[in-house]
Amino acid sequence: MKKWWWLAGCIFLLAACGEEPKKEYKEPDWDRLTKAEQVAPKNSANEMIAPATDAEMVATRSTGQGGVTLTMSPDRPGDRGCLRAVAQGQPGRAAYRWFVNGQLVPQHAGATLCSDYFKRGDEVRVSVGTIDVGADSTVTIRNTPPEILEVSISLNNALQNSAITATAVGSDIDGDEIEYLYQWLINEEEDAVLTESVLPASSYVRGDKIEVVIVPSDGTDEGLAYRREIVLPKGPPRITSQPSQNFKAVDYIYQVVVENASEAVLSYRLEDAPAGMMIDPKTGLVKWPLVGVAPGQYDVTIIVTDAEGGEAIQAYKLNLGSAE
Repeated sequence: MKKWWWLAGCIFLLAACGEEPKKEYKEPDWDRLTKAEQVAPKNSANEMIAPATDAEMVATRSTGQGGVTLTMSPDRPGDRGCLRAVAQGQPGRAAYRWFVNGQLVPQHAGATLCSDYFKRGDEVRVSVGTIDVGADSTVTIRNTPPEILEVSISLNNALQNSAITATAVGSDIDGDEIEYLYQWLINEEEDAVLTESVLPASSYVRGDKIEVVIVPSDGTDEGLAYRREIVLPKGPPRITSQPSQNFKAVDYIYQVVVENASEAVLSYRLEDAPAGMMIDPKTGLVKWPLVGVAPGQYDVTIIVTDAEGGEAIQAYKLNLGSAE
């Protein structure tokens, strides 16, 4: 009987010794924990990360946020003139901020910045809007090449087989001095010697195709080349007929015959002739009624010109004998 009581007592003691004490449950402060994580988030190493400053946010933000884009024109600006910023979308703040080499241009909130504030080589940045709804654009002020506005060429000299002069007038938006580089081509062939504004008359003949190429340069960049082609007539007219030096008849008649390589329209005139002699200005037929004309020697000069300015001259002496 004692044996059973001893066994029941041991079982009770074991049950009492193995039971753990109950712990009081406490609700965590969820608001405090959430607020702390928002202010100071942790990295992968469970270390607190300090909140970013406004300067760091600006430095790391991407161009074009919240559907806003910003362009600047011209995209290759020179150091004369103005830059213009154009925003698309609805920026969070309408005012523009301009920076030259990282320095804010004070009291300048408009969409245009002129060259009073920058020079060649500067980096100009403009921003509009806010960090969340805005954009920025950056451009480097470069040299602007010069351009040719007009070129005059002495075409009359070309038609008369004289030296041809090309004169260029240009513009440089940066205000740089312009140097003009010339190259003449004769029948599409370059000549290393023909690099001046004047083409010597000895360098070409009638019928040649002449081309001049002019390139403006400001010492830093070259502008667009100007090209002008001149096709000269093949040659001036040439009188091939020969009048009789001694003539005895009632009327003097002489048909002037001309070789016209350029096929241009010809005109005829008498530069020196006895009284009563005439020439047809279109056909070159010379007529001179000899009634009442005394015998003797008479000077005659005939000039033939073409529409291109070419000219041929024939001068001779006409010996007039007694009429039979």
